[in-house]
Amino acid sequence: SSLTKGEYALLRAFVDAPGRPLSREHLMRATRLHEDVFDRSIDVQILRLRRKLEQDPREPTLIVTQRGAGYVFTPSVEHAR
Repeated sequence: SSLTKGEYALLRAFVDAPGRPLSREHLMRATRLHEDVFDRSIDVQILRLRRKLEQDPREPTLIVTQRGAGYVFTPSVEHAR
């Protein structure tokens, strides 16, 4: 299924920083589509994005949780020039 605006913004933030842990605060700023975004709502968006992208969302390999640091997008990314 297609991505929502929030999921697309989240994926864009990950693609712009592959391999680097992104904190909830960073992801909240990157996906700020409205002012009333709460800390845990990022976790819900991550879960929904994993359900759409991962083969097994319960054992994610593309978007992994790095304890104490945030979330990491693991694939290598090449940007078109």
